Amino acid sequence: MFTRVVDTNSFTRSAETLDLPRASVTTIIQNLEAFLGTRLMHRTTRRLSLTPDGAAYYERCVRILADVEETEASFQSGNKKPHGKLRIDMPDSIGRLLVIPSLCEFHTR
Repeated sequence: MFTRVVDTNSFTRSAETLDLPRASVTTIIQNLEAFLGTRLMHRTTRRLSLTPDGAAYYERCVRILADVEETEASFQSGNKKPHGKLRIDMPDSIGRLLVIPSLCEFHTR
């Protein structure tokens, strides 16, 4: 939530992208600041800016989220196998000489 607010530079836009009420986003950020015991953002009606603590927290959050994404991707990529129909358009001679003899091995893979 925090990184989304910073990335969009808006509580309203981040709430829209997450399909949440703006008040929920505000409450979550306020609770986060209370939990951390520090102010992460300076807010006005027109502008958001990060405090020094907020900037440091944001950098760490971005790194953590990137690590989580990379870890999830590493597990997902090993589990994916090709599936579905494969359609190929080619001259008959190439199909007979190259493709048809290799179909059984391709299917096995």
